[in-house]
Amino acid sequence: MAVCHGGLGLATQLGGDWVMRRYQGRSPSPVRKVSWALIPLGFAALAWVQAHLDFTATTGLYSLVAACVAIGVGRRHRTLAVLSYGGIIGLSFGSYELWLYQLMQGDGGTWENGLTLLALLAVAIAGLYGLTTRWLQHWWRCPRRLVRWVAHLHWGLGCLLLLPTCLGTVSIPLMPLWMAIALGLITYGAWRGRRTGIWIDATVALFAIALFYGLAQGLPALNLGAWAATVAALVAVFLYWLPWNRWGWPLRPWRRSALVLPGVVVLLTAAAISIPSLLVVAGFYAWVSSQTRRIRLSYISVVLANGAVLDWLHEINRFEPLWGMTLVSGSILYMVQMDPALQTVDRRQQRHGLRCLAVALLCLTAFYQAGASLGLGLGVAVLGLILVGLGLWLRVRAYLYGGTITFGLEVLNLLWRFISAEALLLWALGIAVGLALIWLAATFEARRSQATEFVNNWLAALEEWE
Repeated sequence: MAVCHGGLGLATQLGGDWVMRRYQGRSPSPVRKVSWALIPLGFAALAWVQAHLDFTATTGLYSLVAACVAIGVGRRHRTLAVLSYGGIIGLSFGSYELWLYQLMQGDGGTWENGLTLLALLAVAIAGLYGLTTRWLQHWWRCPRRLVRWVAHLHWGLGCLLLLPTCLGTVSIPLMPLWMAIALGLITYGAWRGRRTGIWIDATVALFAIALFYGLAQGLPALNLGAWAATVAALVAVFLYWLPWNRWGWPLRPWRRSALVLPGVVVLLTAAAISIPSLLVVAGFYAWVSSQTRRIRLSYISVVLANGAVLDWLHEINRFEPLWGMTLVSGSILYMVQMDPALQTVDRRQQRHGLRCLAVALLCLTAFYQAGASLGLGLGVAVLGLILVGLGLWLRVRAYLYGGTITFGLEVLNLLWRFISAEALLLWALGIAVGLALIWLAATFEARRSQATEFVNNWLAALEEWE
């Protein structure tokens, strides 16, 4: 009965097409138009229902027949276009019915293998629709963008079916097929990327997932979590460097994806990433920053390099607050020195404030960590002298102020601790300081004009410093 009704549906649909062509140029009666539309649809619906009373190897064929009948009727007039849309859905539905029945006949297997085989059908339909867009547009008598959207939906379905398999393990015999399906999805996305940049982003993401999953399955001994960022950086170099515009693609989406890829991989593998991988990705962003003169991209390199140093300090059990604050202060000073927005004349005060903040964080941390240790205290005093020398050399007030205050406080701290242990030295120090002050006062009084002129000149010169 299903065979008979299906055959009658196709026959009456083709007969209706012949009748419509016969009346070309003059409109048939409304009753005849409705009859030649409803009769084939009725036969096709009966065939579909009767075939689906049981799920067999041929059940999907009746869905395909019903879909063809619906498309054939719907293409006759714009008012019947909804039938064409339903028929297009029916074509996919029938195809999956045929494929699912064949998969169900197999014994054993895993859900990863099943999703992989379903994704195979999705990418096949997407590629078929993509290659035959013009022919299908003519046959379906529908806009070309509709055919494209149907192909896009099957591509998306293929991605949704294939990507969850990365959470499990595809059997070894199916791995070449898995890679072929992934390659098909990537090829389709890259092909569509010639028109729209968003396709390129999706293609690069899919390529990265396929690459890492393939490496994880093919090289199980490789610690992929530790070296995935290195692989991503190498891939990003080629994506950024290749002349995509000469090959017909827009250049900007490829470079944007290349910039994003290593950073995303670093975030996803942050718990297992190795120090060399951090440095490689930092080098990549520094290279791109140098090539494009986009200084702010180098901030990513600074952050990643800081992370690599901190990981190394943790590994050797030498992490101390001073090292961490040194990295923070150095990063702030790098930003002040390199950021284009801070280089204008009207941002002079902001630069000074940020430098003072960086120097204060470094010096306070060093002063706090030194505590009562004589050796560390001398180191802090030396740090203050270094900052003073740096300020005089570079003519930067923040270094001069910070170094002077740090050196003075640490010297007073060391003297106080030394005198507390030797009380007699307190009297000797007091007498020496008093004599020094008397000498300074007498010298200043004798050369007041020269000293005043020197101080005024020094202050005027200091105003010109950074």
